[in-house]
Amino acid sequence: MSAMRTLGWLTVSRPAARGRVAEHRIDLPQVLIATKSFWDDIGPDFVARMTAPTTAPIDVPQSNVVQLRPAAAPVRDGSLWSAVAEQLLQDHPATYTAWFAQLVQIDLQDGILVLGARSGFVADYVQQHLVHRLTAAAVAQDPGIKLVQVRAHSA
Repeated sequence: MSAMRTLGWLTVSRPAARGRVAEHRIDLPQVLIATKSFWDDIGPDFVARMTAPTTAPIDVPQSNVVQLRPAAAPVRDGSLWSAVAEQLLQDHPATYTAWFAQLVQIDLQDGILVLGARSGFVADYVQQHLVHRLTAAAVAQDPGIKLVQVRAHSA
């Protein structure tokens, strides 16, 4: 709260007095001025909404689909993971782009394929919700695979 007050983003609308809690308000014009340099990072539709006059209609595309950057094709290095990744990209392109493209092969021993993710969040999500797709694709490439594990791994 103190930092927001220092930036001028937060103002006291009713000070605390005799056991009463102070009320604060966000000074939205100050926040908008301070964050304007980041609007392009959010997207052109946000910039259009924020800079358009309030009385003029905003020309926003009818689609509500946010276009993501396409994931790079898997590196063909001869590893099991490269073959599995290619199959996943072909079978589940959106899921590959969002989740599987972030994985790297860490280990492959005794039928256990260990994949690493850049963050614990990605590792946990893939392990809990998508490991069945990974396992199916890995077994299709190498029937000797018994288990696929995903762990957080720093590159």
